[in-house]
Amino acid sequence: MVYFQHPQKYSIPTITISREDCNHIQSPALCTILSKLHLNRHTTRSIVFGHTIYGGFYLPELYTTQGIGQVQLFVEHLSLDNEIASLI
Repeated sequence: MVYFQHPQKYSIPTITISREDCNHIQSPALCTILSKLHLNRHTTRSIVFGHTIYGGFYLPELYTTQGIGQVQLFVEHLSLDNEIASLI
């Protein structure tokens, strides 16, 4: 399951949100998802966000998604050789 290569581009990679704020934003949705999966809301996050090959559920984490998106945008702009690339 690869969830980072979504065809649509969202604004999350263009902003910087702290890990605490990302957790606060994601918390209501995560609690709902865990409830639907019949899991305790205090389930270790390494299990919730961990890859399936390591026994995790591989749910997307907002902070990680933000960081990966920022790196992808950075690399894309550097390869374009345009004004944004020169500013970077």
